[in-house]
Amino acid sequence: NDKTVFSNNYSSIYKSTNGGKKFKRFSPKTKKGKASTYYRLLAFSPQFTNDKKIYFAGQGFRGRGGLYVSTDGGKSLSILTSKFKKSFIKSVVLSPNFSVDKTIFGLIQIVNDRGQHTRLKIYKSTDGGRHWRSAGKGIPSRYRKDLYISPNYSRDKTIYSILNTI
Repeated sequence: NDKTVFSNNYSSIYKSTNGGKKFKRFSPKTKKGKASTYYRLLAFSPQFTNDKKIYFAGQGFRGRGGLYVSTDGGKSLSILTSKFKKSFIKSVVLSPNFSVDKTIFGLIQIVNDRGQHTRLKIYKSTDGGRHWRSAGKGIPSRYRKDLYISPNYSRDKTIYSILNTI
């Protein structure tokens, strides 16, 4: 019966509570009041109907980037990690078995101290997004565009990195 719909563009997320008839810019705040000014993407927990978790990627403007989580369907946010506070999170994918394995992958655009985008790296978290390590070796970083995860990830451990053309 829930008619909530989220949509996003390059820098904002929009929310509709009437099945998509009317959208309003969605700018949730953290409990401390600070949040990223720009959200580029979101990912829903595979168990969203039970856990109400939505993951938001706050972009690195003004040092407020990072991965945020809402546990109340998007009403409020908490920051999971500020590891990427000056970076751009290009893609986030959750394991289909997330409630058990807590696995998240992120495609992160690294930004240097001068604000220049330097390289794309794939990171992995196995604790729901609090701690991250580098993953995904073997593909030149400048070609990575997006990530997808196998529906059978618990068995085949496969993630897909979509590449830009040269």
